[in-house]
Amino acid sequence: MEEEKQNTEEKNILPRNIIREYAKSFSPFLKKTIGHYYLFIHNIIIAVGCFVFFFSNRIFYLSVLLNMIILDCMSIVFIHDCPLTMLEKKYLDNSLVEERQKSFKEMGIVYECDHEYEKQLELLINLWSFIALKIFYIIIMDMTNIKVLI
Repeated sequence: MEEEKQNTEEKNILPRNIIREYAKSFSPFLKKTIGHYYLFIHNIIIAVGCFVFFFSNRIFYLSVLLNMIILDCMSIVFIHDCPLTMLEKKYLDNSLVEERQKSFKEMGIVYECDHEYEKQLELLINLWSFIALKIFYIIIMDMTNIKVLI
């Protein structure tokens, strides 16, 4: 009985070879690279969202942005964190949310609640409100035929 158990344990252990040893030494670099990839994706989504909000007057584009924010809010409610933030923490042991929190503390802005998902939801709800107000503004300007020359 013990021999069978020992044989199964030996079969489960992978033999050592040069490729596995090299992969182990390469693993920390690969982990950081993947983490920076997720950070890059997060920053691109934020930058493009801001670009669309500030420079687009097309209701369709703004509605797409609203829907993306709604989906992110739903994921935060269901899993209590933003999926990209979770991946950043997993690979970099740090995230945009933590960096934002540090900068707020340095500026003297301190939240009483330590739940990150509540802060993320608050930010996204404020963004959603600004985008919805811009859509309403565009609709009202279109209905009243007011032209703003810039």
